Amino acid sequence: NYELSTKNVAALGYVSDNTTYKITFRYKITKGQGDVDIKFRTAHKHNYFGLFTEYKEAQYRIYGGEVGAGWKKATVYLKTKFAAAGTGALFMSFNPVVEGETVIFIDSVLAEPVSANKCVAAFLDNDGAAGKYVVVNKGSNVPLPEAAPKAQFASFVGWYADEACTVPYKGNSLANTGLTKLYSKWTPYSQKFDNYAYESVNTNQ
Repeated sequence: NYELSTKNVAALGYVSDNTTYKITFRYKITKGQGDVDIKFRTAHKHNYFGLFTEYKEAQYRIYGGEVGAGWKKATVYLKTKFAAAGTGALFMSFNPVVEGETVIFIDSVLAEPVSANKCVAAFLDNDGAAGKYVVVNKGSNVPLPEAAPKAQFASFVGWYADEACTVPYKGNSLANTGLTKLYSKWTPYSQKFDNYAYESVNTNQ
Protein backbone atom coordinates (compact mmCIF):
# COMPACT_ATOMS: atom_id res chain seq x y z
CA ASN A 1 0.00 0.00 0.00
CA TYR A 2 1.35 3.42 -0.96
CA GLU A 3 0.65 6.63 0.90
CA LEU A 4 1.05 10.04 -0.73
CA SER A 5 2.87 12.00 1.97
CA THR A 6 3.83 15.29 0.33
CA LYS A 7 4.36 16.76 -3.13
CA ASN A 8 6.11 14.28 -5.44
CA VAL A 9 6.79 11.87 -2.55
CA ALA A 10 5.22 8.51 -1.65
CA ALA A 11 5.63 6.75 1.71
CA LEU A 12 6.17 3.05 1.04
CA GLY A 13 6.18 1.60 4.57
CA TYR A 14 8.73 0.59 7.20
CA VAL A 15 12.05 -1.18 6.65
CA SER A 16 14.74 -2.59 8.95
CA ASP A 17 18.06 -0.90 9.70
CA ASN A 18 21.39 -2.17 8.32
CA THR A 19 19.63 -4.35 5.76
CA THR A 20 20.12 -4.65 2.00
CA TYR A 21 16.90 -4.36 0.00
CA LYS A 22 16.00 -5.10 -3.58
CA ILE A 23 13.36 -2.62 -4.75
CA THR A 24 11.41 -3.24 -7.93
CA PHE A 25 8.71 -1.11 -9.50
CA ARG A 26 6.90 -0.55 -12.77
CA TYR A 27 6.64 2.89 -14.32
CA LYS A 28 5.12 4.67 -17.28
CA ILE A 29 5.82 8.26 -18.31
CA THR A 30 3.22 9.91 -20.52
CA LYS A 31 4.32 13.53 -20.40
CA GLY A 32 7.60 15.24 -19.51
CA GLN A 33 9.91 18.11 -20.39
CA GLY A 34 13.03 16.05 -19.68
CA ASP A 35 14.46 13.32 -17.46
CA VAL A 36 13.11 12.42 -14.01
CA ASP A 37 15.19 11.02 -11.13
CA ILE A 38 13.57 8.52 -8.77
CA LYS A 39 15.16 8.72 -5.33
CA PHE A 40 14.78 6.80 -2.06
CA ARG A 41 15.31 7.87 1.55
CA THR A 42 14.51 6.72 5.06
CA ALA A 43 13.14 9.21 7.58
CA HIS A 44 10.45 9.60 10.22
CA LYS A 45 7.04 8.79 8.73
CA HIS A 46 5.66 12.22 9.65
CA ASN A 47 8.80 14.27 8.95
CA TYR A 48 10.23 13.57 5.52
CA PHE A 49 12.46 16.67 5.69
CA GLY A 50 13.81 16.03 9.20
CA LEU A 51 16.55 13.54 10.03
CA PHE A 52 16.95 11.30 6.98
CA THR A 53 19.30 9.15 4.94
CA GLU A 54 19.22 9.39 1.16
CA TYR A 55 20.45 6.42 -0.85
CA LYS A 56 22.23 7.73 -3.90
CA GLU A 57 23.17 4.20 -4.97
CA ALA A 58 19.46 3.51 -5.53
CA GLN A 59 18.75 6.55 -7.71
CA TYR A 60 17.02 5.63 -10.96
CA ARG A 61 16.65 7.92 -13.97
CA ILE A 62 13.59 7.84 -16.21
CA TYR A 63 14.55 9.47 -19.50
CA GLY A 64 12.40 11.97 -21.36
CA GLY A 65 12.78 9.82 -24.46
CA GLU A 66 10.68 7.14 -22.74
CA VAL A 67 7.50 9.23 -23.01
CA GLY A 68 4.85 7.09 -24.66
CA ALA A 69 6.95 3.89 -24.46
CA GLY A 70 4.47 2.12 -22.17
CA TRP A 71 5.14 0.26 -18.95
CA LYS A 72 8.72 -0.61 -17.95
CA LYS A 73 10.26 -2.36 -14.96
CA ALA A 74 13.08 -1.01 -12.81
CA THR A 75 15.24 -2.63 -10.12
CA VAL A 76 17.48 -0.86 -7.59
CA TYR A 77 19.31 -1.91 -4.43
CA LEU A 78 20.12 -0.06 -1.23
CA LYS A 79 21.50 -0.82 2.23
CA THR A 80 19.65 0.98 5.00
CA LYS A 81 21.44 3.15 7.53
CA PHE A 82 18.99 5.08 9.67
CA ALA A 83 19.88 8.66 10.64
CA ALA A 84 18.35 8.15 14.10
CA ALA A 85 15.95 5.93 16.01
CA GLY A 86 12.44 6.09 14.58
CA THR A 87 13.54 7.01 11.04
CA GLY A 88 12.69 3.68 9.45
CA ALA A 89 10.00 4.82 7.01
CA LEU A 90 10.97 4.34 3.36
CA PHE A 91 10.08 7.10 0.89
CA MET A 92 10.18 7.28 -2.89
CA SER A 93 10.44 10.73 -4.50
CA PHE A 94 10.06 12.01 -8.06
CA ASN A 95 12.45 14.73 -9.17
CA PRO A 96 12.17 16.24 -12.68
CA VAL A 97 15.55 17.44 -13.96
CA VAL A 98 13.80 20.17 -15.97
CA GLU A 99 10.86 22.18 -14.65
CA GLY A 100 7.60 21.56 -16.48
CA GLU A 101 4.52 19.38 -16.41
CA THR A 102 5.44 15.73 -15.90
CA VAL A 103 3.07 12.76 -15.66
CA ILE A 104 4.43 9.44 -14.34
CA PHE A 105 2.51 6.36 -13.25
CA ILE A 106 4.11 4.01 -10.68
CA ASP A 107 2.82 0.53 -9.85
CA SER A 108 3.84 -2.74 -8.15
CA VAL A 109 6.49 -1.29 -5.81
CA LEU A 110 8.14 -4.10 -3.84
CA ALA A 111 10.97 -3.83 -1.30
CA GLU A 112 12.34 -7.20 -0.20
CA PRO A 113 15.45 -8.07 1.84
CA VAL A 114 18.30 -9.64 -0.09
CA SER A 115 19.14 -13.20 0.95
CA ALA A 116 21.89 -13.50 3.56
CA ASN A 117 24.02 -15.63 1.21
CA LYS A 118 24.00 -13.04 -1.57
CA CYS A 119 26.35 -10.13 -2.29
CA VAL A 120 25.34 -7.06 -4.27
CA ALA A 121 27.95 -4.88 -5.96
CA ALA A 122 26.79 -1.38 -6.88
CA PHE A 123 29.05 0.16 -9.53
CA LEU A 124 28.67 3.91 -9.02
CA ASP A 125 28.90 6.39 -11.89
CA ASN A 126 30.59 9.78 -11.62
CA ASP A 127 27.44 11.30 -10.09
CA GLY A 128 27.32 8.67 -7.33
CA ALA A 129 24.31 6.80 -8.71
CA ALA A 130 24.58 3.11 -9.56
CA GLY A 131 25.03 2.53 -13.25
CA LYS A 132 25.00 -1.23 -12.76
CA TYR A 133 24.33 -3.84 -10.07
CA VAL A 134 25.81 -7.33 -9.95
CA VAL A 135 24.38 -9.98 -7.59
CA VAL A 136 26.48 -13.06 -6.78
CA ASN A 137 26.64 -15.77 -4.14
CA LYS A 138 28.75 -15.07 -1.07
CA GLY A 139 32.43 -15.75 -1.79
CA SER A 140 32.07 -15.54 -5.58
CA ASN A 141 34.07 -13.14 -7.70
CA VAL A 142 32.20 -10.09 -8.98
CA PRO A 143 32.84 -9.49 -12.69
CA LEU A 144 33.54 -5.97 -13.83
CA PRO A 145 31.01 -4.37 -16.18
CA GLU A 146 31.84 -5.19 -19.78
CA ALA A 147 31.27 -1.61 -20.95
CA ALA A 148 33.08 1.29 -19.28
CA PRO A 149 30.80 4.14 -18.14
CA LYS A 150 30.88 7.42 -20.02
CA ALA A 151 30.62 11.05 -18.99
CA GLN A 152 30.39 14.21 -21.02
CA PHE A 153 33.33 16.07 -19.51
CA ALA A 154 35.59 13.34 -18.09
CA SER A 155 37.29 10.10 -19.07
CA PHE A 156 36.88 6.89 -17.08
CA VAL A 157 40.02 5.64 -15.25
CA GLY A 158 38.84 2.50 -13.45
CA TRP A 159 36.89 0.93 -10.58
CA TYR A 160 37.95 1.28 -6.95
CA ALA A 161 36.98 -0.29 -3.65
CA ASP A 162 37.13 2.97 -1.65
CA GLU A 163 35.49 6.35 -2.13
CA ALA A 164 38.87 8.11 -2.33
CA CYS A 165 39.74 5.84 -5.28
CA THR A 166 43.06 4.62 -3.90
CA VAL A 167 42.37 0.84 -3.88
CA PRO A 168 41.77 -0.56 -7.39
CA TYR A 169 39.03 -3.16 -7.72
CA LYS A 170 39.77 -5.92 -10.22
CA GLY A 171 36.80 -8.21 -9.91
CA ASN A 172 37.74 -10.10 -6.76
CA SER A 173 35.24 -11.54 -4.29
CA LEU A 174 33.48 -9.20 -1.87
CA ALA A 175 34.37 -9.32 1.81
CA ASN A 176 30.84 -8.58 3.03
CA THR A 177 27.36 -9.83 2.25
CA GLY A 178 24.68 -7.29 1.50
CA LEU A 179 25.55 -4.26 -0.63
CA THR A 180 29.07 -3.06 -1.42
CA LYS A 181 29.69 0.20 -3.25
CA LEU A 182 32.39 0.27 -5.93
CA TYR A 183 33.52 3.70 -7.06
CA SER A 184 34.47 5.01 -10.48
CA LYS A 185 37.48 7.28 -10.92
CA TRP A 186 37.48 10.00 -13.58
CA THR A 187 39.92 12.42 -15.16
CA PRO A 188 38.33 15.69 -16.31
CA TYR A 189 38.91 16.66 -19.91
CA SER A 190 41.14 19.68 -20.34
CA GLN A 191 39.23 22.61 -21.79
CA LYS A 192 40.66 25.36 -23.92
CA PHE A 193 38.76 28.59 -24.32
CA ASP A 194 39.61 31.09 -27.03
CA ASN A 195 39.44 34.80 -26.38
CA TYR A 196 36.64 36.50 -28.24
CA ALA A 197 36.44 40.24 -28.70
CA TYR A 198 32.95 41.63 -28.32
CA GLU A 199 31.36 45.04 -28.25
CA SER A 200 29.28 45.99 -25.25
CA VAL A 201 26.08 47.89 -25.91
CA ASN A 202 24.87 50.66 -23.64
CA THR A 203 21.12 50.10 -23.51
CA ASN A 204 20.55 53.20 -21.40
CA GLN A 205 20.96 55.55 -24.31
